[in-house]
Amino acid sequence: MHKPHLTADPAKKPDVAAAAAAAARLMMAAGPDKAAPPTAVIRPDAGAGFVDVLRLLPSPEPGDVALSLEAASLIIDPKAKRGVDAPLILAPGEACGRIEAVGDGVTGLTVGQRVAISWSAPCGACGPCKDGAPGFCVAPQAIDPMCITTEDDKPEAPLRGMTVHASRCVPLQGAAPAAAALLFPFAAALHAVQRAGPVLGRRALVCGASLEGALIVAALHMAGAAEIVALGAGDGALDRMTAAGADAVIDAAAEGAAAEALRGGARFDLCIDATGAAAALAIAAEALRPMGVLVLAGRGDASGPVKRLAVKEIELRGAARSFPDTAAAAALLRSGRAAGIGALPDVFAADRMIDAAAYARDAVAGVRAMLVWPSAKG
Repeated sequence: MHKPHLTADPAKKPDVAAAAAAAARLMMAAGPDKAAPPTAVIRPDAGAGFVDVLRLLPSPEPGDVALSLEAASLIIDPKAKRGVDAPLILAPGEACGRIEAVGDGVTGLTVGQRVAISWSAPCGACGPCKDGAPGFCVAPQAIDPMCITTEDDKPEAPLRGMTVHASRCVPLQGAAPAAAALLFPFAAALHAVQRAGPVLGRRALVCGASLEGALIVAALHMAGAAEIVALGAGDGALDRMTAAGADAVIDAAAEGAAAEALRGGARFDLCIDATGAAAALAIAAEALRPMGVLVLAGRGDASGPVKRLAVKEIELRGAARSFPDTAAAAALLRSGRAAGIGALPDVFAADRMIDAAAYARDAVAGVRAMLVWPSAKG
């Protein structure tokens, strides 16, 4: 992964040539072999402690659009070992931007539009894609995530400019930046709820107080669940589950958490698990009523209490498609009915990179750190 080295000393004159070279190395392109050399404008933010590089890209190639990032989630690189020095990246698929220019042949997108950015797309050539099931693509084409380097615990500001193929952009006029950036994980949450079957008037248990869990809670609330209980760890994260619409939360790290989840007996009609952890699945197996539904939306590798699920005739369903339908999620965001999801991450202005980085590295602080650039308008 490329790591740009940009000067952060406000007393030092910015090296435009060096910054332009760094920007070219970090080009987030529509394909792995595609990169057009950008120009760069260096604008030190007064008192910000870093140099914000906004790349003003040349005219995009046919089929492409040039964007300036407006909001993006900040996470620990999942490929790296966790710790205080773990590298940080902009979360793939949790970003939005404003269109600066469109290439020839692009329709439905115009300069100035806010769009959510899909980090991955079906390859179109594998068996599932050819069979009309691109959601199960085995060779998705991904944009490389942008790395945020650290020097003396001072993260560098991410480069804001990028070019992507127009098909990766979903217009979200009317949605605020923090909400627009969550289009694709919100679509995945809606897909998990849809896999659970009818929700109206039913009791639901959600395992996992992550951003994904909070979005599932929000989706269940919108679908009219009669009761939503969230199981997870971390006061900040559990508070966010309440904000998303949970009626009650259970701290999985506390003594007696399993007993608390089972208070009232096996009363839940459905459970959506966003953890993949064996302990969560064991609780779900007991908390679900006979013939209930368990949806696995997590990426864990726990085998789970299969025998207990079978004895109670609990129906096990997966919700792991890489490219769930985004139309419903986009419609909810455009209408404002899902505007509340923008309050689920903890938002930091991009000139607070140090604070955002410390928060992102704190495993129990909350749901997600999200950067929003000051120039991004509502």
